[in-house]
Amino acid sequence: MGEAAAAILDARGVAKRFGAVVALRDASLQVNRGQIVALMGANGAGKSTFVKILTGALKPDAGQVRIKGRDSTVHSPAGARQWGLVPVYQEPSLIPDLTVADNLRLGDTPVDGFRHWVNELGISSLRMDDMIGRLPLATLRILDLARALAVTPDVLMLDEMTAALPTDLVDRVLKVVRAEADAGRAVIYISHRFTEIAAICDRATVLRDGQTVGDLAIEPGIEERVVELMLGGKVAAAAAARGSKAAQTGTPRLRVRGLATGTRLADVSLDLYKGEVLGVVALEGQGQDELFDVLAGNRRATAGTVEVDGAPVTFTHPADAIAKGLTLVPGDRAHALFM
Repeated sequence: MGEAAAAILDARGVAKRFGAVVALRDASLQVNRGQIVALMGANGAGKSTFVKILTGALKPDAGQVRIKGRDSTVHSPAGARQWGLVPVYQEPSLIPDLTVADNLRLGDTPVDGFRHWVNELGISSLRMDDMIGRLPLATLRILDLARALAVTPDVLMLDEMTAALPTDLVDRVLKVVRAEADAGRAVIYISHRFTEIAAICDRATVLRDGQTVGDLAIEPGIEERVVELMLGGKVAAAAAARGSKAAQTGTPRLRVRGLATGTRLADVSLDLYKGEVLGVVALEGQGQDELFDVLAGNRRATAGTVEVDGAPVTFTHPADAIAKGLTLVPGDRAHALFM
């Protein structure tokens, strides 16, 4: 049999538009039992829309989906679950005004299986009467994954599962995901973190502008090829050339000296020059959120100075920072939106 015949999930030519916006124009994906397939693409490439179509949350405008060798029409997430397809979406799909136990009842989730996976994933302190709205985002992501694993899916779909998780929980998630594939199930894994993809994935399917533009095996040295597929050859080359020209010359666009606030940010200094991308590296909870909040005008500094293009600035409101060209994209997008 060919690969398509052996695929547990085989989607071909899937298309979806929202009014004038074309979210997917020709997306295809195959995954076999025992495989973890990375679904990759730049923001807006159509990855989340594709997963929502495969799991019945959205209806496609065109395309064919075969599950376990049979043509399928999935009209809802509940219908997808009957076929063995279970997602963990990019945003937690839990009702904040209900308890953990109430959410499990709504989703008809096996409680014993859920408890097993919660403990396996490192959230042993969870209580079933905890209110969802009072739990941190990282915990909610783990609860969503535990709910999905509790029903033993044939195809597990993870959309940016680790984006809001600290390193220790990421390691646990990767271990569990690899074990699911080794047990003969299949996983579709969406992430921008290539280290995770290289660690656990077997293949990568790449989307660009709503279209599948490549499918390749994960092997050493493919990062450059994946970036080229994601961005297009000319765009990737231009980005690389622009990055290589960055130099620390002249006045920094942003200069921070001795910045302090609260108990986690005590003495932070940095310079950011034109043409640079500056990485801020830290374990979870080491002050990086407070640093960004101060620079975005969400929080007042208790000590230190900030300069933009050589001029001292004081931010008392996010509008002050935006007026000087500093804008924040928070880790939890809900903090930047009127949901």
